[in-house]
Amino acid sequence: MCGHGDNPACATAIDPKVAAEHGPALAVAGDKFGQGITLAESISIDTLLANPDAYVGKRVRIEGQVDDVCRMRGCWFNLKGDKPGQTMKFKVTDGEMTFPVSAVGKWAVAEGQVRKMPLTLEQTVKVKQHEALEQGQPFDPASVKEPMTIVRLDGLGAVIRDKK
Repeated sequence: MCGHGDNPACATAIDPKVAAEHGPALAVAGDKFGQGITLAESISIDTLLANPDAYVGKRVRIEGQVDDVCRMRGCWFNLKGDKPGQTMKFKVTDGEMTFPVSAVGKWAVAEGQVRKMPLTLEQTVKVKQHEALEQGQPFDPASVKEPMTIVRLDGLGAVIRDKK
């Protein structure tokens, strides 16, 4: 469901150079997805979100508790940040990796390329409508008054485990 071309939040765009710039997967405990984890150090979600422009296009590692998982295709999960209500989405191309809904509440270490997407008002409506559909929630397009900017990690690898 998420692979709709009319929803800008569904597509991933990883620079092949960034994808190729990694060492061997590190021995990080848990269930491995994609390339696994190759970077030794994580940056906090708070640090990344405080200045996303400093990280756009770069390969980074973040970690946190899984807050939500795509219920339709398993193509993304959200990690909780340090501040209440703060999350970072880890998105992969549909079918490359599939994250189980059972990951909610577990700890994830995620690695990918930081992407910042300023959206038009029309694109924002499509994204919000898609999110409501995924969550089984009602949606009123008139409720969207301003365009949004998405900052997320386009995924290269992850490890999910029971606890930190």
